[in-house]
Amino acid sequence: MPGMTEEWKLDAGSIELNYFIRIFGFQNKMKKWRPGREVHSMPFYIGESKFHIDIYPNGEIEAARGYISVFLINESDWRVKAKMEFTIGSKSRTFCEFDVESHLGSGWEKFYEHSELFDDLYSDQSDDCLNKDGTLAASAHITLILEEVTHQGKNESTVLIKESKAEVAGLKSEVTELKRKIETLENTVISKLESLESPAKKRSANACPECPICF
Repeated sequence: MPGMTEEWKLDAGSIELNYFIRIFGFQNKMKKWRPGREVHSMPFYIGESKFHIDIYPNGEIEAARGYISVFLINESDWRVKAKMEFTIGSKSRTFCEFDVESHLGSGWEKFYEHSELFDDLYSDQSDDCLNKDGTLAASAHITLILEEVTHQGKNESTVLIKESKAEVAGLKSEVTELKRKIETLENTVISKLESLESPAKKRSANACPECPICF
């Protein structure tokens, strides 16, 4: 949000993104803002899908008052699956895989309790996530797993399954091993075929000039 945040991103590949956000005056917002009032990040893209992050200083709902709530919002016109690791100071939580419909979000209503955050600050476990002027520093690592892209003018969706670099490397290794096994099998088959050649042909190929049968 202009004037309220400082934000930047680092691409980690075609389907991964590191997003960083600093929220000014966050400590005051934790005390004075009502539940349900959020700070939202600037929109960003991963693949063809558009997202933003909502952070609630005093909880998304009344039941989460006294907590920081965090949600990843899908601004796209299609469903996505993603993985997100979100970090504030020493507190880090991960959604291994979550399914988000168009213009909805997923995350944590009770990500970080206010009292726990201040305890971590006093015990030097927070890595200066909340500085002296009350500015909060947070980060997110997001990996896109699947996006259902609906192209305009078409009634059907195109499903794009995104593989991580590790998964692609694993698949390449499997293909290489499969090729090796096929080559070994081919050599075995050729060897067996050669051993099944007829005895008559073998005698003709090594004809004895003293044998009348061969002439």
